[in-house]
Amino acid sequence: MRLSPLDLIGHKTRAIRIAALLLSFAITAAGPTWAQSPGSQSATTNEAPMPVVTAAAAIREVPIYLKGIGEAVASKTTVVRSGIEGRVAEIDFTEGQPVQAGDLLARLVAQPDQTQLDQSIAIRDRDQAIHQRKQSIAADEARVEQARLARNATDIRAPVSGIVGKPLHRVGDIVAPADKTGLAAISRIEPISVAFTLPDMMRRTAPQPQIGDAPIRVRAYGKDRLHPLAEGRLVPGGDGRPHETGTPRLVATFPNTDHALSPGLSVEVAVRGNGTRAALTIPLAAIRQSDVGYYTYIVTGSDTAHVRPLLLGTTSDDVVVVREGLQPGDVVVTDGQDQLSEGSHLAIVGGPSPRAALE
Repeated sequence: MRLSPLDLIGHKTRAIRIAALLLSFAITAAGPTWAQSPGSQSATTNEAPMPVVTAAAAIREVPIYLKGIGEAVASKTTVVRSGIEGRVAEIDFTEGQPVQAGDLLARLVAQPDQTQLDQSIAIRDRDQAIHQRKQSIAADEARVEQARLARNATDIRAPVSGIVGKPLHRVGDIVAPADKTGLAAISRIEPISVAFTLPDMMRRTAPQPQIGDAPIRVRAYGKDRLHPLAEGRLVPGGDGRPHETGTPRLVATFPNTDHALSPGLSVEVAVRGNGTRAALTIPLAAIRQSDVGYYTYIVTGSDTAHVRPLLLGTTSDDVVVVREGLQPGDVVVTDGQDQLSEGSHLAIVGGPSPRAALE
């Protein structure tokens, strides 16, 4: 099968071949317990067959995805400022805390008017000169001060929902409406954006969305590159800011209602490209993962399970592209893997059997 230039991106490179060798060496060295949980034993000849469901590796037309690396950024940042001049009496949030609009962030005590303050000081000094009334005046001032604090205390509440940053002031600081820093910054994460770049070869073939066009699907992946953290759409025009390499940055937006993405998170971004390509695929349910990579259980003609390391490509709905490790027609286990180990005897209760190909 002739491969297009896109098929060759990241495929058959030295890194991939080294990864395949490392996986093979790991399995060979670990022997039959490579895919087993600690303490489990490899299959014996007299064990009862394990019921499983299977599927066959097959060539399918799958969508083309172009991949790049990006970082999640808040769609909007709101600086929380005080509406009065006052002293910070308490801070009621911590850095990184999710907040809802209306949540209490801080409490301030208003600063008294300077003229009133001067008058209060003069009265206090005069009264302090009168020795016989000193104690009663001090008690009266304490009661007045308590009443003033209760009356002038001001709650600062979150104006929007999101993730609050670190406190920008400490208890005892004096703040005012004109302060540039404010009390805190709240990052809006519903929706959230991801700014990313694509390699030059991919960028030239990437779809360019225009306002009014149908959305171009984008997926964001974390360390597990099989199951997307979120799905969103490409934003027309990007953000207009070049990456440090000089390559224009693209931007995707995600609803993020489950907060799977947070500001600063590094993700792999897959952009739905134009057209499809033929590729070897198996159901996503057949994939397992260990400390050394991805694998599946392949079924032999004698209905036994064997671990097969895999190098994988992109996922599309419920199937995944297999770059190396399988051939068309290979039968893999899609359900029942939790009870399997290397060499387990199988009873196929659904799906194809490799026996059929041998008959």
